[in-house]
Amino acid sequence: KGVALSGKNDEAAARKAFEQAIALDPDHVPAAFNLSVLDLKGEDPVSGRRRLEKLVSRRPKDTEALMALMTVGSMAGAKDDEIKGWLQQAREQKATGVHGLVWLGHHYLRQGNLALASAIAAEAYSASKQDLGVVRLQGAVQLARGEASNAVTTLSQLVAALPTSS
Repeated sequence: KGVALSGKNDEAAARKAFEQAIALDPDHVPAAFNLSVLDLKGEDPVSGRRRLEKLVSRRPKDTEALMALMTVGSMAGAKDDEIKGWLQQAREQKATGVHGLVWLGHHYLRQGNLALASAIAAEAYSASKQDLGVVRLQGAVQLARGEASNAVTTLSQLVAALPTSS
């Protein structure tokens, strides 16, 4: 309900719907995430981030909660060290499987740290060669290193995974 209301730009009603969902289930990640996004749009971005930090402290291995915190934290302008800390927490707790590694790899790639991005991509690729997010990271790292032919080969896996039309 809250998502539909938010889509109609009725942020007050959407906020109320998300708050009701959280009152029923304080660990309901989608409601907490969406309410935090509304906080970012409004005048209280700190509350949104704190809400998700509390949720993650209650559920440190919850993939969805960690990804929500990383997303909202990034949107809220979290410092690089904070983002790296959340990503490292996800990685250490293996809470997000390869998804945390993919986030971390892309983070290092955006920072221009090809050595760390390459190491993370290799780790993620050895853990899950079939995950399309991992394949995309591996291809992006190969492109950044100037390995165009390797990147084409790797990224062709993404193309092969696309549904074909008849």
